[in-house]
Amino acid sequence: MWSGHFLFLAIIGSFGETSMAAHIVGIRVEAITYLPAVAWAAAAATMIGQSLGAGDVDRARRAGHEAVRQCGLLGIGLTALFFFGARLIYTLMHNSPDVVEIGAPAFRLAALFQVPLMMGIVYVGGLRGAGDTRTPMLITLFSTFVIRVPGAYVFGVLLGGGLYGAWIAMCIDMLTRGVLAFFRFARGRWIDIRV
Repeated sequence: MWSGHFLFLAIIGSFGETSMAAHIVGIRVEAITYLPAVAWAAAAATMIGQSLGAGDVDRARRAGHEAVRQCGLLGIGLTALFFFGARLIYTLMHNSPDVVEIGAPAFRLAALFQVPLMMGIVYVGGLRGAGDTRTPMLITLFSTFVIRVPGAYVFGVLLGGGLYGAWIAMCIDMLTRGVLAFFRFARGRWIDIRV
């Protein structure tokens, strides 16, 4: 995942310093979303692991879905905050009007994908708690190296979308991870994994 993020960052760096600054501002602010999601993922992993250890599969399922519901409520609020406050957030975070002009529209786009981002993080944590570590790795490899990095190059470089184009690919990546993790969790094959 980190090597994919490095390649993604290299593509954004090719757009110039202003785009890089706008990207860094957006990612720093977006931490308000993914850091709580990581905490909910750890809680889900613990609850699911304990439930499976106690032989209570229904509780394990409920714990995973409940963690996503709780985290998703925060995500809905953050979506609204990021979408409607994108320009103000960028204005407060950076004094360059060019960074604001490039960053705010991309950040507004990313705002719409905060719930799938959180959903993916929490469900992946739940799968790991159940001992299903291979599937999250494959989801991450697929979404990073088949969607995010090539998409950033196509939308950002080839089609001339710059930061906004690269963030289109990032958002498709977040949506894909969330959907794939949900389907893996919902299908329940992780229940039979022996750790």
